[in-house]
Amino acid sequence: KKKPKMARAKHLEPAVREFRGIVQQCCKNNDVETAMKHYEIMIQNDSKIEAHSFYCLLSLCDGLGDRGLHVGSPKAVGPPTGGADDTNGTAADDDDCLIILSSRINRSIQNRMRQLELPLNEAAFTALVKLNARTGNLNEAEHLISLAEQTQQCKVRLRLYTPLLQAYCCEHVNLEQGLRIWRRACQQKLELAEREYCSLLQCCGKVGASSSVV
Repeated sequence: KKKPKMARAKHLEPAVREFRGIVQQCCKNNDVETAMKHYEIMIQNDSKIEAHSFYCLLSLCDGLGDRGLHVGSPKAVGPPTGGADDTNGTAADDDDCLIILSSRINRSIQNRMRQLELPLNEAAFTALVKLNARTGNLNEAEHLISLAEQTQQCKVRLRLYTPLLQAYCCEHVNLEQGLRIWRRACQQKLELAEREYCSLLQCCGKVGASSSVV
């Protein structure tokens, strides 16, 4: 089965074409709020949003990690301009609020894409896995990995598995589950990179296991 072709902007309805441009600009500026304001308007008008805009929205809402995504990937956020107190308190609170907001947004986007029968691509699956891992929904994260593995037009990459592996190893200190995700990635003929190995080794140290298991 061939991948669905992305609609060219000139073939889109004016409102849908304008929305695509707004979302792309929001991705450049990491502006989730503006993107979602216009998204809500499109939903209220029952506009048929095309797949590329959805992919951009998912990647925009995923702008929480340090390994970017291809489609609509937000630019890195610059260093805070406030003092030390701001970075210790307000920045952490803002990050928590962004995670909660992104989780709600992604559920809405997923539901809308199902209604329009639009497929998720690899970047979208990765964004969703990362977000669910960050919010502690590890079962949902693994379910999404399963869906990605079963989706014919989705060629899985290491970044799909990394968020869940790191969540098990670094946050939950569960070496057994971390190794299981590692083995799952290996079944897809993927090799771990330095970051993933470091997570496993750190988890070994925390649980007192021998590093020879990695």
